[in-house]
Amino acid sequence: MDPYKASNPVERRLLKVNNDWRQAISSATVRFIFWKVPAEDIPVLETFFQIQSETANGVRAYSGEFRDGEQYTLALINHLCQFYDSRREGSRQKGIKADWLLPLRDEDESVQLWFLRVLKSLSDYHPDLFPFYSFILTPFQVSAERHFSSWFNELFAIIESMPWHKEHLMFVTWGEEDAWLNDLHEQYPQKIALIANDYRTQNIATELLAESTDRSAGADLRRIFVDLLPIVKEKNPAKLEQLTSRAFSICEQQKWFDQSVVVSLLAGAAYLNWKDKDKSLLCYRQGVLQAQQARENQHPAGGKLVANALFGEASVYLVDKDYEKAARCYSQIPFYTAEAQDYILTVEAWRMVTWCFKKSGHKKEARESGFQALEAGLLLEKEMRMNSSLPEAAQLLTTLMPPDHQDFDEMDEKLTVLFGDEWEEVLSIRQKSMNTSA
Repeated sequence: MDPYKASNPVERRLLKVNNDWRQAISSATVRFIFWKVPAEDIPVLETFFQIQSETANGVRAYSGEFRDGEQYTLALINHLCQFYDSRREGSRQKGIKADWLLPLRDEDESVQLWFLRVLKSLSDYHPDLFPFYSFILTPFQVSAERHFSSWFNELFAIIESMPWHKEHLMFVTWGEEDAWLNDLHEQYPQKIALIANDYRTQNIATELLAESTDRSAGADLRRIFVDLLPIVKEKNPAKLEQLTSRAFSICEQQKWFDQSVVVSLLAGAAYLNWKDKDKSLLCYRQGVLQAQQARENQHPAGGKLVANALFGEASVYLVDKDYEKAARCYSQIPFYTAEAQDYILTVEAWRMVTWCFKKSGHKKEARESGFQALEAGLLLEKEMRMNSSLPEAAQLLTTLMPPDHQDFDEMDEKLTVLFGDEWEEVLSIRQKSMNTSA
């Protein structure tokens, strides 16, 4: 049979990952594989192992939080059981007996030993379905990397005395840093395989467009966008002007007013990053005009585009510390976001108006805009209120409203409707959580 040939950039990268994987598992001693890759390449690894898990029951990817070894091991057992339970009915319909039961944990049995016994039990019951296990472990959060490393260390120490497990278990993880593996690598040098590769996933879009035979206006504009996205890092104003000029020409010919706005916003962000505030402001203002044109031409996202361009324009004033001008700019946004029934953005706009007026010493205007934020918050679904910037807007207003202020009772009434009788405690808890995450 002829070797498989990849036909596009995505397949080429998956094939490279597959080659690295095959080379690593060809070793009879390797039982832990670490991919040292940039963040951009992680999606291609996730895709590869998702495909693997769809064709092999023993390939299990788990991304749950790692707080400590016991919690994580129990979570892995639970994950495996949930997977098995989700396949019971389908297996029965195919004539496969699927009534394996989780063995009970023995008294005084460590959670690691129980985990390993569970794996052997499932494999004994379904030797054809679970002949080998590959656990792809990528916790979304790790309490401490040294604890994660210690967990592997303890697990491998137990596996050393278990012949079956030594031959039927593989663990995989990845990341940008591998220093946390030093102790594990020193302890078990023959068991660890380090793969350092750069699959250049960020170039996929460029390669796809380059290989495409589509030469339409839309394809040409997509190629320009692909070149525009990394422009900030390149710090090449001449190239930016060339690309935006070509993009505007296409958009004007095709009457794609919405795409013109996107080009202007990208250019505005690039110039602002390069500290060229004048050109950034010019681009954002141009974006506002283009967005208004899109809105006048009945584009469904026209109003939101105007709002986004105004947010961009206001950001230039913030960098310049011209808080009053920023407040005036932000205050134009709610008209468009409310029209689009986007009350999350409406609240955020009024919050920024309040903050800017407070910074510029205009407390009366700040209080007025703070009340506007609360009014917009009343239009949010209850479950969305805490998932928006409404609590921050409310907290900001309370700093402008001492208990003896004539409007305090009105504020108290609105906050009670929004957050309940204990609104002060609710806002305090939110503030503490924000400070902690910061």
